[in-house]
Amino acid sequence: MSKHLFRLLVALMSISLIGIICIQGFWVESTLQFSKNKFKENAQQVLDHCIDKELIENVITQDNVYRLQKRLKKCFRQHNIIAKLYFKLTDDHTGQVIFKTRKYLPENGLYYNTRLTLNGSKYIFEIIFVRNQLFLLGDVRIMAMLSLVFISIIIVAYSNALMQLLKQRHLATMKTDFVNNMTHELKTPLATISLALDTIQSPMLKDHPDKQQSYLAIIRDENTRMKQQVEQLLMLSKLEDDALLIEKTQVDLHQIIISAIAHVRLLLDSKSGSITTHLKASKTLVMGNEAHLKNVMINLFENAIKYCKVHPVIDVYTEDFKGELVLKIQDQGIGMSKPAQEKAFDKFFRESTGNVHNVKGYGLGLTYVKNIIEYHDADISLESQKDKGTCFRIKIKTI
Repeated sequence: MSKHLFRLLVALMSISLIGIICIQGFWVESTLQFSKNKFKENAQQVLDHCIDKELIENVITQDNVYRLQKRLKKCFRQHNIIAKLYFKLTDDHTGQVIFKTRKYLPENGLYYNTRLTLNGSKYIFEIIFVRNQLFLLGDVRIMAMLSLVFISIIIVAYSNALMQLLKQRHLATMKTDFVNNMTHELKTPLATISLALDTIQSPMLKDHPDKQQSYLAIIRDENTRMKQQVEQLLMLSKLEDDALLIEKTQVDLHQIIISAIAHVRLLLDSKSGSITTHLKASKTLVMGNEAHLKNVMINLFENAIKYCKVHPVIDVYTEDFKGELVLKIQDQGIGMSKPAQEKAFDKFFRESTGNVHNVKGYGLGLTYVKNIIEYHDADISLESQKDKGTCFRIKIKTI
């Protein structure tokens, strides 16, 4: 799916969802307004019908407000108007309150009145219904609530689907980069092997067995390189499926660090770099797999060497901390941006400059490192500043 088509589909889906929400909102608002107008009409008609001179005079002479309230409730209930109501009678000329219910809050309800003339005096009978939007909706209340529930479900489902779509698109992009990088990494040794074979078969080398051996060594090295690359991919796949059985024994982490440094020494020297060790931990024995822990160290050292502008400068620290060995690998390389730090251990992720990756690779090294460290019930974290370097911190229990 092209980028423009993807954006168009997302825009159309978003517009459709917003349209549905607006239409439903308009329907609820229209229904509420219709119910309110109908309520006002019915309430005023009931009020004019129920209130008469005789009733009001009896209330005034007998001071029986409760009786009037009961009568009004019954009258309104007969017309399907069920709501709390309060009322009062005031003199239209003086504004004096003749009687009222205990609670009367005209600013917080639906207000109606009717005018009466008693013994030559004019009065205003006012009634107020407590504001409650639900009773105005009446029979459509359930439909309105169901509409709200379904809209909420649609919003949640759409948001989740959009997140999954974006995630899948991002994953597809990373897999494409991975395939491109893998193709390059495999084509290089294959081209070297092909060239070495052609050279060996050349008649000019028949009388030079020493040169033939050197070319055979190149073929052997390139073959080993491809084998290691394939094994790393298979190993990572097994780790994610919990299908890889790693045997743990008692190993010395300091010895593993020293062995890993020796392994990358040639690469380090080719860039005129240096590694300085500050191994101060007193407890260095851990339960782990020596080969995999060594691969973890090699991965971290190689990253520190490759992701460096000039000459790699690496410092390795160990210290004891609450029954654990804390290992820090600090470099002075190009560092990582904040977004890259959050995704550094994600599968296939590789930070790039524009559309070009400055260092070739699969984007699986740190994923492998994190999986192995977690398999050893240890923790790994990183701190990095752009153009200042990166520090990896590993905490593993000692024995």
